[in-house]
Amino acid sequence: MLIGILGFEIKFCSKEISLDYMHMLLGIVETLLKKIKDVPQFKLDNKTIECIDRRLVTMQKYFPVEFQQDPDPLTFLATWKAMQRHSFLVYTGVIAFRDILCMEKLHHFCLLMMAARILMCRVDNTPQRQQILADRAAVADKLLRYFVQESVRLYTADIAALKMHEVVHLVNDYLRFGPLDSFSAFCFESFLGKLKKLVRGHCHPDIQVINEFSTLLLCGKLGRGGDRNIDCLEEYFETPKLQYPYTCSLNNTFKCGKTASKHPLFHVAYKRLFFKLFCLRTDNDADSYCVVNGNVYMNVREILLFHEENEECIYLCGNTFEIVDAVYRVQVPDDEGNLTIYSSDAVGQVVGRLTQNILTCELSAVSQKVCAVPLMEGDVNGPAVLTDTYALTRFLH
Repeated sequence: MLIGILGFEIKFCSKEISLDYMHMLLGIVETLLKKIKDVPQFKLDNKTIECIDRRLVTMQKYFPVEFQQDPDPLTFLATWKAMQRHSFLVYTGVIAFRDILCMEKLHHFCLLMMAARILMCRVDNTPQRQQILADRAAVADKLLRYFVQESVRLYTADIAALKMHEVVHLVNDYLRFGPLDSFSAFCFESFLGKLKKLVRGHCHPDIQVINEFSTLLLCGKLGRGGDRNIDCLEEYFETPKLQYPYTCSLNNTFKCGKTASKHPLFHVAYKRLFFKLFCLRTDNDADSYCVVNGNVYMNVREILLFHEENEECIYLCGNTFEIVDAVYRVQVPDDEGNLTIYSSDAVGQVVGRLTQNILTCELSAVSQKVCAVPLMEGDVNGPAVLTDTYALTRFLH
């Protein structure tokens, strides 16, 4: 079939066809989890598995609305969807394993986690794009090669399947095609769900799909689902969509730094602020975290709309975080045995403590949404105790 495509040559197959990280990289995640869950040689005891399950269940109420599936317990690993394995790899895995998994295996998992976040992170269409891709690819290549090497040492040579070989070549596709999400199979898998909704009965499903698409085409509604290929530079300066207004008073809680004559005491506040790729909400704590002014993590408490000189100005008010540490650090030796330390704060994962400091900023200061999960203590030998320290993970949109 491929040879019949005009202009396709089989000798260029390795360059023309990219690896799909959804089945390959996330397949490795499933393999590692099966090792520590089911294989007797590496299996964790039941008490430890239950502790990881409790953490994953606790994280469900802190998961933002953009995630299609909440974390499921490790006990139900066989029914995990690809998106759940994806979120475990780049968002929740290290939090679930923290202080539970032995240091060697935790470090091994963090190697894959950091490499995945580097390869999935968006890169703006600027003149420096190719240089940024090359720099990130060099770091990811070191991490992935050391990950494969450690996989064989920790889990024996049985783990060295085809997927382990392919993961080393994922960096080459990253250099050719860009971040992994720009050529993954997730969009095709999601479209299968849309096709399924077009089928009303068991008779001739292909004809039903054609008829439904013909109707959409005739009504001019085909392709109205929205364009997800958006440059970050234009993303945050678009006109946002505000929903659910209510009236509240600033009192002395929030200060906008403006004179009282320009901003009256009473104003219109909104519960939800929609961008193209994410939503900020004040009525749901899980969706109220973001990054402003480049590197300030913020818990949004109010979304305020003012009318200033015939112009509408949107401000975000909330509490800031004091950054305590990185979530994890990995050490990678070079050929000469020298260790290079990579910190998770370089890929947008930090540990922060929520403070009482109030910050007010304009809409243009928002750069990314954040998944914030409070760290748990004492859950290894008893019930989990949530702390005021959060693991803050930037979105990869």
